[in-house]
Amino acid sequence: MEQTRRSFMGGAAALAALGPAIGQSIGTAHAQGLSDRPIKIVVPYGPGGTSDIVARALQEPLRKALQRTLVIENKAGATGSIAARYVANAPPDGTTVLVPNTGNVLAPLMQDKQSFIDYRTSFTPIAQVADVPMVMVISGDMPAASVAEFIAYVKANPGKVNYGTAGVGSFGHLAGELFQRMTGTKMEVVPYSSGSQTDVAVANGEVKMMINSLPDARIAIGLGKGAKAIAVTTAGPTPLMPGVPPMSDTIPGFLAVNHFGVLAPPKTPANIVAILGDAIRSSMADEAVREQYTKLGLEPRSGSSEELAKLIADDYARWEPVIASLNIGK
Repeated sequence: MEQTRRSFMGGAAALAALGPAIGQSIGTAHAQGLSDRPIKIVVPYGPGGTSDIVARALQEPLRKALQRTLVIENKAGATGSIAARYVANAPPDGTTVLVPNTGNVLAPLMQDKQSFIDYRTSFTPIAQVADVPMVMVISGDMPAASVAEFIAYVKANPGKVNYGTAGVGSFGHLAGELFQRMTGTKMEVVPYSSGSQTDVAVANGEVKMMINSLPDARIAIGLGKGAKAIAVTTAGPTPLMPGVPPMSDTIPGFLAVNHFGVLAPPKTPANIVAILGDAIRSSMADEAVREQYTKLGLEPRSGSSEELAKLIADDYARWEPVIASLNIGK
């Protein structure tokens, strides 16, 4: 789900130039304990994608808060594993951090053991910064207007309903499999090479459903061919998709959210975790940053180190059984 999106490309330039004032700077005194060297924010994908935009939105606010030079380093490849290993092996002095998403965190579960890197133990969580809600979108020719009606239709028409994904093992694929496990339905999976291709496919009726990122859902609906959003995958309603109910209203416990956070190398000292975490939360409080995130379909967050650690652990618990059942990468 880390393809370069049309909806994100328009905001990338604006975020790169973003320079909001921080209401209360962390300042040099609070930043004591950090090295004077530039801080590298490592992005596990190339320029222009979601993770890159999330990182660049924080670059200038963090520079002001920490009074340090911040440099974005894009290290694409192996679904984030190249960037992850780079940061995991960096000195734990606060000068190298990673901005991964849930797809990166789960990717090692679909790789061979030699490539495995456990995000629960290989990093020090710093702070959560954003969520990207997923949205269930159905084609205009589907005789359903709600999740309950869609489930009933699939069960009444076995083998006749398919759903599109941005590739095997993509977050939308996993969300679709979780949907089937929790509802007792069975659909054919149609993998595409990108989220944007999936958007067009569901709009044209080539596939009858997708669970894709909120920005992708906006694209599919905006094509004007009748595709409609019937559920969001957040724990409750989201103001980013007004009037669309959460999936959990129909399927209790259903949750599929792409989290973004900042991680440091293992054994990063507590004082550095506090300095970086406070600076990130200060940056996320800036209204200009929050508005830019919201326009791009991101929900701003400012979670603590402990909260990010719990999110990662919960994602492993939720998605590892789904991935194991698919036998991906084995």
